Order: sequence, then C-alpha cells, then structure tokens
Amino acid sequence: MRLPWLVASVTLLVPLLPAWAGTPVMINTGQRLDRWGESLAVLGDMALVQVDEQLEGDLNADGDAQDSFAGLWRDGAVTVTSVPVVAPYATTVGGRFALVVYEYSYGFDLNGDRDLGDAVVVTLATNGTWTSTGLAAPFGIAAADGLALLAVSEAQQGARDLNGDGDALDDVLHSYDTVGGSVRNLGLAVDYRLTGTPRIQNVWFNRQVAFVAVSEEVLGDRNGDGDGLDHMLVRVVLSSGAATVYPYAIHQSTWAGSTPSWEPHGALGRPADPDEPCRLFASTIGFLVSEGADGRDHNTDGDLLDRVVYRVRSNGTA
Repeated sequence: MRLPWLVASVTLLVPLLPAWAGTPVMINTGQRLDRWGESLAVLGDMALVQVDEQLEGDLNADGDAQDSFAGLWRDGAVTVTSVPVVAPYATTVGGRFALVVYEYSYGFDLNGDRDLGDAVVVTLATNGTWTSTGLAAPFGIAAADGLALLAVSEAQQGARDLNGDGDALDDVLHSYDTVGGSVRNLGLAVDYRLTGTPRIQNVWFNRQVAFVAVSEEVLGDRNGDGDGLDHMLVRVVLSSGAATVYPYAIHQSTWAGSTPSWEPHGALGRPADPDEPCRLFASTIGFLVSEGADGRDHNTDGDLLDRVVYRVRSNGTA
C-alpha cells in the first residue's frame, strides 16, 4: 500500500485505487498524526511517525506531557514505542527503521561515553524492538543495501580522535552493517557539520564502495588552485577505508551557500536529478567539473567558463 501525499489538518487520507475505477478513491482512516515530513519513513505497509504527548497526553507515565515517541503506523492505527524522538530524520536500512535519538530525552547513555549529551543512531524493528548503533551521528543517516553510512561526531563520541589528526573536532565517516551490527571506522573526515542539515548529503554507495563529496576545508587544497574553497569527489573502499580523491572542483552553481542540493543518499544505480552536478548509472558516477572553480580549461576551448563532464567507475577506473 502506498502512503499518501495528501494530508488535511491532522487527518490522514489514504488513497486506494480499485481495479474498476480510473479515479482514486480517498478513504479517511480517522487517524491523527502529530508530525508529517522529516519524522516519516516508510517500510512496506508501515510508516514511522512522531507522536507528541502535548497532543496525546502523558504516554510514559512520567508526570508530564512534554515527550515525543516514535510511533509505528499501519492500517490506520499507531503503536507507540518506547523510543523517544525529537523531530528526527528517519530512514530505512536492512528491513528496519533508523533514526537519531537524543540521549537526554531517553535518560540513558547510548554510546558508552558516560554522558547524556549525544545524538545517537538507533535502529527500530517493525515489532517495536530497538538497537543502538553506539554511534553519535547528529547529522543523519545514509542507507542502501542493508548498510548505513554515518558521519560520527568526535566531540559526541567521547571526545575521541577518530581520524588520527590529533583533535576531536571532526565528523568521521563510519559504516554500520545491519547484518550482525558490525561497525567500521572509514577514517575520512567529512564536512556535514557545515551543511547544517539533519541528514547526510552528497554520498552514493553500495556495499563495496562509496562516493562522497568533501570540502577542501577538510581535505586541504587538492586541485592546486591556491584556495581551499572547492568540493572534491572522494571514492572510499568500504572494506578497508582506502580513499581516492579526484582533484577536480565539482560544479556548485546549484548549491545554496554551503548546503548542496544533491540527491541525499542511495545505492549506485539510483539516478540523481539530471539538473544536479552528479548522476549515477549502474556502475559509473558522472560529475560536472567547474572550470572557473578549478582554474583549468578542461575542454581546451580557451576559456574557463564551462562545466565539463567527468566520469569514474565504481571500481575506480575512468
């Protein structure tokens, strides 16, 4: 069953398409949903939604009506889980929901650093049981093929240096495999903190390799144009963390400030918007290089005004 795009007030409308009709029939389930948008993820015929005590009353018998919980919606009914949420970004990975939980709202240390100040990714099964990944990743989750990529905050992960640069100021790329719950530190500092968004952006991957857009503010000047203002495409082998930087300034004219408007996440083979600076094919990523930002004439036409298409295969070859 496909969930609706149309919501009137707090009433959920579910479109059903009878075999005999050419026009969808709208059935009002009567179910009120407190939040609609970023707090929604869909898995089969079930949706993850946010349920607020301010509207529903004290759900956990703690004497207040200030909390919010993850709810599992199916067939017009919501089952409220014990997972506290605060306007989460949610997605699905490996047959489970994945979302960010704030420790202070739950009252437990979910990543083992002996404080309650972190935003930790948990996975939630359709029966309401949940598991902490143990990773503080306040800027969200990218998921594909049963694998999640997370930008883990060194500051929130016990103030630990996760990429070996001597500080605890970075967000470092990690993978989390829902099969067995294995975690791998990929050792690549990424600049998702700069985007100010609630989800990882600029990453495409399958279970073998990821392509990530990373700022020179993190990488340093990689294309030799004398500034640190560009974004480079980085290929990361997920089994080892081995990274290859392609030293070309990715075209940024469709970006708003430091927040790129790219397809946020997905497996290789899922096409990005054709008007945006990268596009995915079965085993190839094509990306636009800005001559102006790169300071090089890539198509040898005597100017620096063009956007030139480069490509790289998932195995790293041109």
